[in-house]
Amino acid sequence: MFNLLKLAARVSESFKFSWRYLGSCSFYYAGLHPYLFARETMYFIFKLLRITIQNNFFLIFGIFLGVGLSSIISQLIQNSCFFASQTDYPSKYVSSSVIEEDYEPVINLAGKPQKAQKTPQEFVRPRYYRTELGIRDKLLTAVLTSPNSILEYGVSFNKTTNHLFDKVVFFMESEGKKAKRNDRFNGVVQFSDLRTVLKPFHLLKYLSDNFLDDYDYFFIVRDTTYIRGRLLNYIISKISVSVDVHLGGAKEDAVANYCSIDSGILISNLVLKKVAQNLDWCVKNAFSESDDANLGRCIFHSTSKACATEFRGLQLSSYTITDNEDNVNIEKLSEDTAFENALSFWPMPSPALEIFKKKLETSEVQDRIVNEPVILSDNKTMEIPWPIGSPASVKPLNRFDVLRWDYFTEYKIYLKSDFNNVDELKGADLLDVKYVINASINFVQEEYKGQLQYLKLVNGYRRFDSTRGMDYMLDMDFKDEATQKIIHKRLEICKRLGPVELVPVPYVTENTRVNMILAVGEANKQEVLKFMENYMTVCMEKKDKTFLMLVLLYEARHPKKGSKNDIFGDVKAQAIKYSEKFKKEGNKISWLSIKLPNEYISPPLIKTEERRVALNNGILTVAIFDLVIKKFSLDNLILYCSSNMEIRQDYLNRVRMNTIKDSQVFSPIPFSEFHPSVVYSDELIRPKEMDINKNYGHYDTLNNDHISFYVKDYREGLCGVRQKVISAQTRKKIEHVIPTVVDDKGLAQLPYLLSKEFNKNRDQNLDFLLGQNFAGSQVAEDSFIKALVKISLHSVYGLFFNLENINILRAVEPGLRLRHVEVDCKKITHPDDLLKSKLFQQCIEKRNFNTGMRSQLGGFILDHMNKKKPK
Repeated sequence: MFNLLKLAARVSESFKFSWRYLGSCSFYYAGLHPYLFARETMYFIFKLLRITIQNNFFLIFGIFLGVGLSSIISQLIQNSCFFASQTDYPSKYVSSSVIEEDYEPVINLAGKPQKAQKTPQEFVRPRYYRTELGIRDKLLTAVLTSPNSILEYGVSFNKTTNHLFDKVVFFMESEGKKAKRNDRFNGVVQFSDLRTVLKPFHLLKYLSDNFLDDYDYFFIVRDTTYIRGRLLNYIISKISVSVDVHLGGAKEDAVANYCSIDSGILISNLVLKKVAQNLDWCVKNAFSESDDANLGRCIFHSTSKACATEFRGLQLSSYTITDNEDNVNIEKLSEDTAFENALSFWPMPSPALEIFKKKLETSEVQDRIVNEPVILSDNKTMEIPWPIGSPASVKPLNRFDVLRWDYFTEYKIYLKSDFNNVDELKGADLLDVKYVINASINFVQEEYKGQLQYLKLVNGYRRFDSTRGMDYMLDMDFKDEATQKIIHKRLEICKRLGPVELVPVPYVTENTRVNMILAVGEANKQEVLKFMENYMTVCMEKKDKTFLMLVLLYEARHPKKGSKNDIFGDVKAQAIKYSEKFKKEGNKISWLSIKLPNEYISPPLIKTEERRVALNNGILTVAIFDLVIKKFSLDNLILYCSSNMEIRQDYLNRVRMNTIKDSQVFSPIPFSEFHPSVVYSDELIRPKEMDINKNYGHYDTLNNDHISFYVKDYREGLCGVRQKVISAQTRKKIEHVIPTVVDDKGLAQLPYLLSKEFNKNRDQNLDFLLGQNFAGSQVAEDSFIKALVKISLHSVYGLFFNLENINILRAVEPGLRLRHVEVDCKKITHPDDLLKSKLFQQCIEKRNFNTGMRSQLGGFILDHMNKKKPK
């Protein structure tokens, strides 16, 4: 300690000496020359450092030694393997988890700024399928004309070529400063820029902006040129659309990079795309007076491809007519080979050229018909389609594509589908069979001049072919009047398809808001909670234009609406939660509470089936819609849903496109899941999302609960009359069946009114109608009993039957998938026994078809039998 104090005293003394020495010498150095001053200063500094180091050598050495030792010792302490080679520790003192586990570093991002994630851009489906698939037409012809020549040459060009090309567009400068629309001509584009040198570039700009995605080739020509349209179509049909094409009919000289517009210039879609990117350069470098040179320079700069008159053996030649119009001799020109093979002729001398070329093409077609070898097939192999001139039947690619013949008799048809062994002929099928049989009888009597008398139809077969129509084969027995023998005849009948017609329909878009209606009962309350969660994910989060209204059905035994023990309190709470969350986006969920009638007091008209089938009951559904429809305007789109469906965006879009106001309602055929106990097992787990597979479910053609329509069609459809003004009599047509329900009291009185009217309209023919052929009966469609049964069996779907101006579109819908739901058909009740049996039969049929496939049901029964066998 004493040595350290002594050392510190010496250091302080040395520093005092240095500062005193520096102070005494400062006056001396101040008067020296700058160079000498710098040299002396450096000498003084080195001398001062030397003195300091000599006096403090041990202090400096100790500092360096301490720093070095501390760094060495710290490394030895941190290195855990330093003594590993000297001492081997027993493995029992070391944990195996420490040895075997790999250390995985974890980055803590808490509190650090995160980058905003980009929201995925939603795919906007175009209006037409061809736009989405990239389908383009072949050729667009762009014609350069002028106000002075369009009436003469433009009209002639249009009449001679318009029917041969996909589209013809004329381009000219306007007569004034502003382009004026001329209603006398369609397909005429006028440019307000009167500079003729820029007209070709205006043309290219217009084509690239409006037609680039619609056509494969573009042909640029003047209206004073005659074009052989069929030859041009033949040339472009031999050229691939994936190559750059820059062809023309004639050049000024062999080394020129451009062709003449008078002879016509053909460019492909790829070339126009490249030219569109360099139009600014083309306009700046349009210094030639010739449009041909400016246009050719532009295309060559954009594609590095000079204009050619030949491409892979295809020649685009042009013929220039130098004679005056009065001196043109067409017969003499026809002797010239160049004239015969030319694609274009300019300038157009007279209509005689068009007439001559038409005659030439006609003669070529006739020569080809005469010289074409005719190969007649052997009729024994049935290669010639019958009737002569009709399309041949479709040749199946494999055994699954073979067209099936359906066997029928005069009153029944067998194996019409995979689910029916035999079915009654009724409706249009019955009328069709009767018509074919009568036509066959008349044909035989005319052929044999009344000698054969018809006895019976032995066998009947029919097959529908989408290319030709309906084919029939009939085996019929006739009696010969002369010999009294029975003669068997087989006849073949073909009902051809009629001409294809384009049915105009109003324009619809995918921007229409879909108002979804969902009925909520006590039994499906848990499913509704899952439905709302799915609706929030699919529709509300993606800001889809939808609205969900929950129809809460309170039974008589339930507490009152809005009470503390509200049975739908959790449903309302979740609806409010989601509505508040997406309040800014304008998406919300609302509800409408309806009090159901007391089924123990009133006649039990409503089916119960654990309240699930009751919610889908036709009469109750119509009454519910009476109350719900009042909340919407006439142009709102309504979609009736079920709680066991999976919401999908593509299904909602198809609802928007397939539902047309004043024209069409949409009733999709859903894909219904089979019974889980039959389909799934311990090895095959039930998936969260349904997959369309024949082993998991089927398209349920008996399900017509889901339907979409416009409010206007619903109100007017019930009346059956197209009215411009909706009045209180819009439901007059079915008022005698289902009175209009305006509130809960009216709903409570509905069973009484229906029961009273039902008993009043019963007659002695009721049992026959309900038990036999109800659909084919002669009872009027608007009669009480027929309307009641139709609505009871088909719900709202039955309201749109037999309407003249409203079509019902029924089609399989892969986007509508329904989870399996247990249905107890024993709980179906109805005041009339016959109608109850009909509803019970419908329920059993639906339940059986939704249970499983035949093979699955058979395997399920065998497994159950094996489990019961004693071991």
